[in-house]
Amino acid sequence: MVCSIGRLYAKVNDYATDNYYTQNQGLANSSWYGKGAKILRHDGQVSIEEYNNAYQGLDNNGQPLRQRQSGKKYNPGRDITLSAPKSVSLLGLVKEDKAVIEAHDKAVRTTFDYVERNCIFTRTGKGGANHLQTDNALFAVFQHDDNRNQDP
Repeated sequence: MVCSIGRLYAKVNDYATDNYYTQNQGLANSSWYGKGAKILRHDGQVSIEEYNNAYQGLDNNGQPLRQRQSGKKYNPGRDITLSAPKSVSLLGLVKEDKAVIEAHDKAVRTTFDYVERNCIFTRTGKGGANHLQTDNALFAVFQHDDNRNQDP
């Protein structure tokens, strides 16, 4: 079982451009998570429009969520992959053990809660000299039940 906000430090732009998460069956196993989701009233399954707006730093009405400095590189977010060990995936998916799947989902949410509380910063001041910890994040979560080799 892999829960993606994808691969740590990968370029979200590559995935947005290729529609990696929103193509085929990707949306069927998706959901929004985090305080940012509550603020933007994103609930339930991720839609392509919501995902594209979030990627571009826009709210539901297409308005910017934050001020951008002209000429500065825009960094819309990070892509993180959270993968259960193979034995957990086999128990959860092949043996269809719902308790294992629920435990994985809880572990993913706990990790996102930690990231939201401790790992999200913004820069302010001249040259971004000040780093301030924020208290919210917007996660587009995509649950994958197989890897690129089609293994569970």
